[in-house]
Amino acid sequence: MREIKTEIIINASIEKIWSTLIDFESYSLWNPFIRHIEGKAELNERLAVTIQPPNKKSMVFRPKILSISKYKLIWMGNLLIPGLFDGTHHFALVPTLGEGVKFLHSENFSGLLHRPIFKLMGETTKIGFENMNIALKRQCES
Repeated sequence: MREIKTEIIINASIEKIWSTLIDFESYSLWNPFIRHIEGKAELNERLAVTIQPPNKKSMVFRPKILSISKYKLIWMGNLLIPGLFDGTHHFALVPTLGEGVKFLHSENFSGLLHRPIFKLMGETTKIGFENMNIALKRQCES
């Protein structure tokens, strides 16, 4: 299994950040990595997610929401069939002791082809996550 983990501190209310994260219809207005999401932020919902990794073609995949709770969202998608190349994507908001909220943004990759595919796209995906984190911070702090 391979993992990408990123985080950023956002100086906005946890409620504002969460509402921005689950407002899928507005992603195209601020998000440079996840350009579009069709579907609702509900348990077992099958989404249509369009991502645009830096300097790569856009891709559409259809993850299913595995868990959604107060300030945490997890979905899982796969390439063609489950077990070939699977990704479990995590968004979590954690209050900090000081000001701000920590946004944890990660994905675990597994499956028969996860090593070669991760080698091809892991670094650009991490950059995409970081670009999204910065854009979320700007969106919520403005």
